[in-house]
Amino acid sequence: MNRENAIRSIITATRHQPVIFTSGELSRIARDIADRPTHFYLTDSIGLASSTGIGVALQTRGTTVVVDGYDSVLTNLAGLVTAGMLTNLPLV
Repeated sequence: MNRENAIRSIITATRHQPVIFTSGELSRIARDIADRPTHFYLTDSIGLASSTGIGVALQTRGTTVVVDGYDSVLTNLAGLVTAGMLTNLPLV
């Protein structure tokens, strides 16, 4: 499965949930597939997708999906640790 198909699958599965997309390329692909009010594009904010997702999930108490790249994830491992500590956090 290529990146575009993976993002398309995520978008298809998340009609009403907030989805946080990181990096310019992932955000552009997602926007081109389906630009929805529940999508949040974090261009030029490397490493902040998990932190943003945590905030959205805490505020909405609804399932929040974060689509992040490996480079971005590695720049903010503390976000993953924080998400892991919040055991009832509805974050994917």
